[in-house]
Amino acid sequence: LTAMDALRAILPAGTLSGAPKIRAMEIIDELEPVKRGVYGGAVGYFAWNGNMDTAIAIRTAVIKDGELHVQAGGGIVADSVPA
Repeated sequence: LTAMDALRAILPAGTLSGAPKIRAMEIIDELEPVKRGVYGGAVGYFAWNGNMDTAIAIRTAVIKDGELHVQAGGGIVADSVPA
């Protein structure tokens, strides 16, 4: 098992997709009008010795074609109460 294998196995992170994971990702694809891009992905590095240090990108700001795109998420759990 390599660091890349481990990273592939955990992405997309359940904290950003939901559970059950596969169905939650299907619902996200149905409801969200654009792809998430780097949001929810991993930011970090792989060292030559095989080590890895990454973090999940849960708040992002990307400039593309002169426009700033900001993404952030919020958690909904079983005990959440709609406002």
